[in-house]
Amino acid sequence: MHNFYQIEDALRFLKVPFDAKLIHQIMNEEVGASMRLLYQMKICLDRHLTKSDMTVTGLKQKTLDNKVKKVQDLSHKLPAIHKQYGV
Repeated sequence: MHNFYQIEDALRFLKVPFDAKLIHQIMNEEVGASMRLLYQMKICLDRHLTKSDMTVTGLKQKTLDNKVKKVQDLSHKLPAIHKQYGV
């Protein structure tokens, strides 16, 4: 029960549907109970991240795409830079 108290606020913030019955099923290790909670968390996280246009890292998707593009550009330029300096 202590573990659920620790994550309860986060689950409520994400509006993950869970109740005492589900918690009891998880504690009794019923087949599929944990998977149902994880699936509900995934659905709510996807919905939450889509609304805010944020990625799991906390960056906006556009910012992340720009950083990936810069890294790709640099990886294409590195061989020429190495050749220029004789590395």
